[in-house]
Amino acid sequence: MLIAPSSSHCCANCFAHPWLKHFIRDGGDEKGTCSYCQAHHVRMLNIEALAEPFNNLLGEYVGESYREHEIEPGSHHWRARPLLEALQEDWELFAPVTLARNTVASLLSAILNHSVHKFGDQLKHDSWVLNHSTQAMFTASRQFNKFFGCDPFSDRISFEEVRKSVELLGTAENQVADNLPYFAVLLETGRAFVRARQGCEKDAVGTNKPYDDLGPNPLHPASRANTDSQYALYLADAATTALAEIRLLPGDVASVAEVSLTQNVTVLDLSQSFGEINPFVTKNLSWILDLSHLLSSVAEVISRPAFNPSDYALTQHMANIARAAGYDGIRYPSALDGRQNNLVLFTSGVVRIGNTWVATQVEPNS
Repeated sequence: MLIAPSSSHCCANCFAHPWLKHFIRDGGDEKGTCSYCQAHHVRMLNIEALAEPFNNLLGEYVGESYREHEIEPGSHHWRARPLLEALQEDWELFAPVTLARNTVASLLSAILNHSVHKFGDQLKHDSWVLNHSTQAMFTASRQFNKFFGCDPFSDRISFEEVRKSVELLGTAENQVADNLPYFAVLLETGRAFVRARQGCEKDAVGTNKPYDDLGPNPLHPASRANTDSQYALYLADAATTALAEIRLLPGDVASVAEVSLTQNVTVLDLSQSFGEINPFVTKNLSWILDLSHLLSSVAEVISRPAFNPSDYALTQHMANIARAAGYDGIRYPSALDGRQNNLVLFTSGVVRIGNTWVATQVEPNS
C-alpha cells in the first residue's frame, strides 16, 4: 500500500547499521517516500516498531548527571557526548544521506518518543550521556584493575582459589566465567597449527634435524597463560608467527612442527572482533561491552613480551578463570606477527605432532 510521507515511518536507507537495515526491510509492510532520506517507493516501517531494539541499545547510555559530582559548574563531564554523536561514533547507526539532509536529529527524536530508558531518564537526541559499561560503579574492568593494582603482584591467587571463586555466586571471577561463553569458539578435530622451538639436533653426518620431542616444555615454566608447573602448549596459526614468537637472531635455527587437533576443543577467543556485538539484540549489553573491554585488555597484555614474572599476573589469573570454567585454551593475537594469532592449550593429549623441519632465521629484507 502506497502511503503519503509521514514522520511516523522510516526506511532502511536511513540507517547504516546492517542489522537495523534488515530489520526494517523484513518488517516494513508499507511503501512510500521516506520523510527522512527522501527515498521514493521504498518499504517503510512504523518507527514504533524500533522501540524494543532501541530500548536495548539505549540501556548502554546514561545521562551525565549519573556522575554529577565530577562535573564542574557550567561544563560537561569529560567523557560525556551528545547522544546522537555517541550513537554514531560507537555504532555508525545512521546513513550518510540522513546525516547530510540534517534529518537524523528528528529521526532519533521520533524513535526516542517510543523508547523507555532503563534508568528512568527521558533522553533527547542532544542529551549529554556516558557509556554505562565504563561508568558503572561495579564493572569487570574496575574489579580486575583493583585485583591487579599492585606492582609487582605478590599475592597471587592459586588455581584452587580461583576455581572456588568461579563457583561462588557474586564474585568477579564467577561473573566473568558466566559470560565467557559469548567469546568461546569451537576448534574442530584436524585443525592445524604450528609449534617452534629454538635449536635443533644433528644427525650422524652432522646435518641439522629437528628435535624428536616438539611437545610442551615438560617443566611448564610460568608464562603468559600458566603459572609454574601448569600444563600449557603454545602454538601459532602459521610458521612465520611461531618463529617470530621465539625471537630468533639472524643465523639461529629452530625446530618446527605441524600440530593438529585430535579432538574438538573449546577455547576462549581473544582474537575475535568485539566490534561485531549487536547492540539491538545482545542481552545484558553493558555487561557484555564491559567484558569485551576487559578481554581486549587481557588480549593486549597476553600478546606482548614479558620482562619480569609480574607482567603476566593478569593474564595468568584470566587463564585460571578459563581453566576453572572448563575451557581447553585461549586464542590470542600475536604482537610479533599482527596478521596471525597464537593458541595456548590447557588440556593435554588433544594434539598430534605431524611433519617437522628445521628453519633458519635470515637477515631482515634478505
